[in-house]
Amino acid sequence: MEAQVNTASHQAEKWSPSADASDNVLRFAPAFKNSITAVIARCDYIELLAKDVAASSSVKEASLLTKEIVKAAQANVEGDDSSGTGSKGSVPADYGVAQLRDQVQAMIGRENPPYRKAMGRGTIRRMGEGKCATAEVSSFPSTTDLRSAVPLPVPGRN
Repeated sequence: MEAQVNTASHQAEKWSPSADASDNVLRFAPAFKNSITAVIARCDYIELLAKDVAASSSVKEASLLTKEIVKAAQANVEGDDSSGTGSKGSVPADYGVAQLRDQVQAMIGRENPPYRKAMGRGTIRRMGEGKCATAEVSSFPSTTDLRSAVPLPVPGRN
């Protein structure tokens, strides 16, 4: 029996755009998939660190590992400067969710005809689950401002 793999990397490999995606989205998708590599790698790293924390018998070791988790999570939110450019998130290898969101915003801005609010409902496809969840689009502050539509985790809070 083959073990089930459920890492962020594995889920990203299974992703593909839907059949009804616009040409703009189809052109955007491969570059975006490449741009998420660092975020996905950090997710996998956080998962490994969390397992080490759970297995640790030392409070000191668990505390040090937890600090590393917070550091990686913060880099996933705002990007980092691991490439040494002097600026966080300036190249895809340093991207966090903030930079990825900017890419999505730019792609939405290029939609022709322009992206517009759905009639009260929108469909959100969850990667890797093969199921769709429906959400009230009108509950989002703006249909094109993803910064306000997607809350970011705050380290130290649930």
